[in-house]
Amino acid sequence: MQIVLRPVQGLFYTAVALFCLAKHVECNPIRVSPRSVGRSDLLDYRGAVLVKNGIETSCDIALIDNKAAFVAASCIAMKSGSVDTSVKHDIYFDQYKDSSPAKTSVDSSNIHIHPKYDQTTLANNIAILEFDFTDQGSWTNNIAVYPDEWTDTVFVRRQLSDASKGVWGLPQVKSNTSNNGSCSSVSAIYGNNKDDMRCNAIQVNSIWDKACPFPYGATYGMVSDTIAIAALHSYTFMPKSDYCSGDRGLYYFTMLYNFVPWGESVIGRSISTLVGDKSAYDATSKSDSFSLQDTSNYNPKNQYLFSSNMRFPAQWNPSNADSNYLSSSSSSSSSSSSPSSSSSGSGSSSSSSTANESGSDNNSATNNKNSDGDAEDNSATEKGNDANGSDEYGILASDEGLPAGIGSVEGISDDASFSGLSKSATIAIAVCVPVGVIVLAIIAFFVYKKRRNWEGRVPRGWGKSGVKSQNAVNDLVEQIGGAEEHDNLPTYDELHEPFQDSNGAIRESYLPSPNATTFEKSG
Repeated sequence: MQIVLRPVQGLFYTAVALFCLAKHVECNPIRVSPRSVGRSDLLDYRGAVLVKNGIETSCDIALIDNKAAFVAASCIAMKSGSVDTSVKHDIYFDQYKDSSPAKTSVDSSNIHIHPKYDQTTLANNIAILEFDFTDQGSWTNNIAVYPDEWTDTVFVRRQLSDASKGVWGLPQVKSNTSNNGSCSSVSAIYGNNKDDMRCNAIQVNSIWDKACPFPYGATYGMVSDTIAIAALHSYTFMPKSDYCSGDRGLYYFTMLYNFVPWGESVIGRSISTLVGDKSAYDATSKSDSFSLQDTSNYNPKNQYLFSSNMRFPAQWNPSNADSNYLSSSSSSSSSSSSPSSSSSGSGSSSSSSTANESGSDNNSATNNKNSDGDAEDNSATEKGNDANGSDEYGILASDEGLPAGIGSVEGISDDASFSGLSKSATIAIAVCVPVGVIVLAIIAFFVYKKRRNWEGRVPRGWGKSGVKSQNAVNDLVEQIGGAEEHDNLPTYDELHEPFQDSNGAIRESYLPSPNATTFEKSG
């Protein structure tokens, strides 16, 4: 039996080793998969948020260098299609390594809105801020521009805990490499430009209103052990007009790499990028006139559109902002606007109506219904599962265990990664299930074979006691030198069959006698 078990044990240990390898268990000190990004990585990358009239927005800023940055155009205060010069726009820089938090102002003349930005649909939702921040010397930030080589995609929310004092809260970090499966059905812009946007439903609680979930503000790409900002939150679709209703929405992000050439044409210099395979990236097409494709078909049913500034979502009141309501026909026929910045040298102007003419926070929501006016529930929460097969659309955050006013993602450590079914888990299942089936089949085969061999050695008619006696006889034969084992031993019934000896007596128990040719009774 020991010999039989040896191959089975070997297969078992092999299966365990493969399982450890697939699951990245620390069976050895070599790390199999790339690490995930945590808060510590953000210390090596400068971040900033937009503050308007001294009030923090929920708009992350993608810093290019100490003189320019990308920001969502919907975060800029607009009036009649142009930058509202009465609103003060400030950039608050976080604590980069050992540096102190700082801020700088952006003159309205140095805010450049993308010429194809549509205030109605929020397509091409990008702008350039120019400023002169020299308090910490000259520096540059990389922009992640080649998604094909990213080893991780990370969503980050930076926020101040006290804008008046420049006090920062902890950044919130979430690794997620997949897009939500319902994004295309809700946003036609995303459906027509999947390679140029990101979409998911993961969210965090705002430090301003812990009962109101917010999207992450920016997306970072990771190449080897280096991260760089890659996308900015552009807009959100919610099934209700109250952003803080508790319903989960879908959050859409504009990828920056397409707009880098346009940004370079605006600021008049090169933008530093994070690229591992430069030759492969150089082979991709680029244009300073890039814009998202087919943005006219924008007609989701029973969905409310919110811009990227979520600072005061509850303050938006449909009864006081009828211009923010768009019927399906007006939404579909709306042409792309070309709002001008107040920057010198920009001659573009806008002729289309804005989504929020009077609000400096530009925090509009759009209610879109289908043309027949039905109220079919087509909300993000009812449109099917996400890419990971879950009915849930994200992970709600909490601020448990952190200082007052600072939020963190619930159940996620600083270096945590996405908790869905990972690639390693998929590999583990793919490896272990077939190996397990093979091992069980081999065990069953050897058990069956052993049983057949055992049955072949036992004569029919022997009971349990007879089998035990037979084994004892076999052992005795092996121990007695020169003894000969009968090939066919008599059965139990044959041994106990009544027998009459030479004297005519009936014997009940028989043992061989050395002087007789027949069995004689012992004694």
